[in-house]
Amino acid sequence: MANVVKVWRDPLIGDQYDLTLDTDQYTLNQQLTDSYKVLFDDASATPPEAAIASDGTTRIPSIGTPYGSMICQRIQPRRATNDPRLWSVQVEYRNIPPKKGDKWNVNVKVRSVSFEQDGWQDVDKKDVVNSAKQSFNPTLKRVFYDEELTVSFETQKMSECITAIDECRGKYCDASVTMSINGVSLTFAKGEMLFVSPDYETIYVGEPPYDWKVAYIFRIRKTPPAAPNGVKGPPMAWKDYVVDRGYYTLNADKKVIAGDKYGQHHGEPILLDGQGKELPAGGQPFYLDFDMFGPASFGNLLSGIS
Repeated sequence: MANVVKVWRDPLIGDQYDLTLDTDQYTLNQQLTDSYKVLFDDASATPPEAAIASDGTTRIPSIGTPYGSMICQRIQPRRATNDPRLWSVQVEYRNIPPKKGDKWNVNVKVRSVSFEQDGWQDVDKKDVVNSAKQSFNPTLKRVFYDEELTVSFETQKMSECITAIDECRGKYCDASVTMSINGVSLTFAKGEMLFVSPDYETIYVGEPPYDWKVAYIFRIRKTPPAAPNGVKGPPMAWKDYVVDRGYYTLNADKKVIAGDKYGQHHGEPILLDGQGKELPAGGQPFYLDFDMFGPASFGNLLSGIS
């Protein structure tokens, strides 16, 4: 194991500041980069040893170390090319944002995405059947064009977030939702908001409680696709629907081939009335709706986001 001979700040580099304006939140992000030199008595030292080096007088700051209104967030040791005993250690600090409530630095991003899913299968991946108990064959794929809403924030209560994530992942909201983020009000009707997945990482790993950066990714569907026969169906958001049709009707709960008055099989499926009977001429097509995803309450998931 190599021994530390000397640690000193690099006078040729010193403090370097990087100031950026976050226009979404109107805050000034400050980042400080500091540089140190570490000399060992032989070339066997490793990056982890260089990252915590101390000669008794000067030491490399550790992750989470405060520096005025900033904290150390990253340490990057690199071995010098001209001397294998010498290391350059870059230390990065970031400003500590003000904390407001359980969640702070809330931000939102929206983009358009395509989404493919089974057209005739429900949330349990079971084939949907018409009113005559006949499945739609073959099972088709549908492509939807939705909005993807990403809500990000910082928090120290990650365990509560994980509990809410597990409750809501892959489900749509069972109530209307209104959020006010950075002066913009967002409102979604019941069933329009689907929670797709979370993304989270630690941004301060000094003394607990730790700061986490969390992002919730939602899909928003406001307008359903056209029904298969081109007739616009009722708005059902994350429900799907098909026109009740098929090659059979029901007679005393028995399937009967749907034919014309001469008993000839129809070459195309006929419209059904929702009860397994043939839809009378001029009748309004009957829609069969089914859940592609289950419902959930988003109360805990969205608590404190505003």
